[in-house]
Parts: sequence; structure tokens; C-alpha cells
Amino acid sequence: MTQLLTTLRHQDLIHSQAEVARQTERIAGVSELPPTQIQPWGWGFLLTGLDASKQPWRWLDTERIVRRYLADTVEVGEFGVDAVVSHAIAGIPAGRYVGICHWLNRSTALEHIRQRSLGPIVEQRYGSSSLRVHAASIALEFSIKESEPNDAQLPAYSRVKWGWLFRLPAKTAVEILNYLVASPTISTELVATALGANCFANLAFPATPEESLRIGISNHWNQDLTINDLGRWLKSLRKERRSS
Repeated sequence: MTQLLTTLRHQDLIHSQAEVARQTERIAGVSELPPTQIQPWGWGFLLTGLDASKQPWRWLDTERIVRRYLADTVEVGEFGVDAVVSHAIAGIPAGRYVGICHWLNRSTALEHIRQRSLGPIVEQRYGSSSLRVHAASIALEFSIKESEPNDAQLPAYSRVKWGWLFRLPAKTAVEILNYLVASPTISTELVATALGANCFANLAFPATPEESLRIGISNHWNQDLTINDLGRWLKSLRKERRSS
């Protein structure tokens, strides 16, 4: 009987790794970007100092762009290699930061650009209002109106003790995941993703598809409160299902 010898690891995908490096070199060459503005990271490469208004982006297929929060993604090569292209924000032009990675590292690259690259800029520009700016931007993207926390109508978002609470219909789960996390699926009921300026989106997904989902937008010092509140909500739903 044939046995499985080992689990395939990402680093075993040698053609994918080579394609990430090849696309990085190609895009840097087309953009006339010096090597000092190319940073290697565990998830791929970060190109810095780009400006779409000054450099010809012949490598960017605008018809294939997928919109994400603060940075869009677009497939740029074979073997599932993506570019993660930062948005214009706080006076910084679009595409100032571009991450080149395999699709398995897409979420990590997106978080890196939001937290490490754009985060300090957002925090310097908006200061203590950064959390409100994140919440308002997400609400605007999906045309979500602000309401009281006890309002039963969905979708809605409300100011709560630890930040902002989004209450959304279950049918929006995949769309929200792709926008915030750059992944259509998750393996847990509760997942957190960095938004930048030490702010996070905590997404709580019930086990059944007909129920609503919640997103807690909070600062890092309120993460525990946010996760605890969302965890209690998920626990109450499980209890309701057992008793029904």
C-alpha cells in the first residue's frame, strides 16, 4: 500500500517561489526601481517608493484588479503570483507600496502593507481618529448606515465601548472576507486582521450560514474586550441551537 510520506509545504513549491522572484525583478525593471527599494520578507517582496502618476504601470492589468481594504490585488504571473497594490491615502499616491507574493501569502502581504507601510502614515495623519476613519471607510465601501446597537435592521454599524461593531447579514460573509482578509474561507469562527495604525478588524462567523456575522473594529489595547464580546455572542448562538 502506498503511504503519504509528508505534507507538502509552501517552500516545496519551487516554481511558485521562482515566479515570485521573477515577477519582482520584471516589475522593478519596468518601473526603473533601484534594488535599495526592494525589501525581501517571508511572504515575498515589497517594492517601495512607486508612483503610478509618474511611472508607466505596463505590468498592471487593471481589468483583473480585485478590490481589498487599503490595497488591491491583481494576478501578475503564473503559479498564482499576485501583486498587492496600496491605495492612495493620507496624501500618499496609489501604488507607493507593492507586495509581490504567492496567493497563499496574499493575506499576510495585505496585512503587512496596511500595518507596517500605511499604518504609520495613517496614524500620523489621523491620530486618535484612526479607528473612526477605518470604520467609516469600511461602512462607506458597503453602504452601511450607522445605527444604535440594539437596532435589529441589518446591515448596520454602531459605536460601542471598545470601538465599532458591524452587524451584517450572512450572505455578505464571502464578500467581507475577500475585502478585509483577502480569503474567501476561514477555518475558525473568529479571525483578526490588521487594518493599520494599530487597529484591527475582528470577524466572528457563526457555524450556520443563515445567521448574521459581526465585525469588531478596535484598537490593539481593546483587542481582548472585543474578542471576548464576540466570543460571548458566538457562544450564545451555539446555546440557542442546542436548545432549539
